[in-house]
Amino acid sequence: MKNKEKEKSKNVLSESEALYSERAIKSFSSFEEANEDDAKAKSRLSPEQHLANVIKRIKEMYADELKKPMDKTLKFRND
Repeated sequence: MKNKEKEKSKNVLSESEALYSERAIKSFSSFEEANEDDAKAKSRLSPEQHLANVIKRIKEMYADELKKPMDKTLKFRND
């Protein structure tokens, strides 16, 4: 009976034991040092990932406008 309980407990992960390694907190002594680290991190990204990040950010910024129906009729000015 105890072996089954041990097997079950191996599959259970409590939050206090979870590792959050995706984002580490860094501290910097100056803004310049923080900017330098940010630039180095961005330079390691592929061009495709840069485009994906930009598209994601644009969609976040204009989320309300993108939800509105778009008028697709062509309108010509009579200048």
